[in-house]
Amino acid sequence: MRVLITIASCLVALTLAAKNVQAQDGDGVWSPELYFSLGGGAVFMENESLNYPPALSPSQNYGLDTGFAVQGAVGATLPMSFRTELEVTYRENKIDNTFTSGGMTFDSRGDVSTITVMSNVLYDFPLAGPFSVFLGGGVGLAVVDLDFKRGPTAAGFILANGDDVRFAYQAIAGASFEIVEGVSIFGKYTYLGTTGDSITFSNTGVGRVNGSFDYHNHAVFGGLTFELGS
Repeated sequence: MRVLITIASCLVALTLAAKNVQAQDGDGVWSPELYFSLGGGAVFMENESLNYPPALSPSQNYGLDTGFAVQGAVGATLPMSFRTELEVTYRENKIDNTFTSGGMTFDSRGDVSTITVMSNVLYDFPLAGPFSVFLGGGVGLAVVDLDFKRGPTAAGFILANGDDVRFAYQAIAGASFEIVEGVSIFGKYTYLGTTGDSITFSNTGVGRVNGSFDYHNHAVFGGLTFELGS
């Protein structure tokens, strides 16, 4: 809940700031069309590699259930059908995996979540009527949080929990349809990746040591875009 409140507060502040800029624009000078968007969707992650130090256990791939995401953005149009936006997104996936130890099968449980703040650039391809298609990409920062328990092992339960701030990058493709003047519905696909994430592992009888895990995230979003001033 605190994550959603933080995202909402950031978007309200950005929207007010953007509207103030639009109001101050001079006559006869090209000015951007400002907008904000809200959306949500399904998140799909590849089987990721959780890299344990040799003192704990060999590296393993772990499976994740389909997750969810909520997203908001504030943006502005640019000349030649380009636009730029600042986007904030929360994603979460549950870890659901099994493994064998000592002839017995155990479950792995936990979740992987991210909060991303991305600066995107997109290009709109106008189609007939109110339809348009867009492509783009973005870079920014991701706060990646991993809570994971796998066990038992010879030394006890392996725990991985912690968070890290990493460079993030994404590709975007989608389409939109204007349902009424100033309001459009959109659908889009995104691929999000980050640089390697360090995680501290706690293991009974061994102590705290560092490892890492990969992060590759696919998502499908739907939502609404509202033009400011319409």
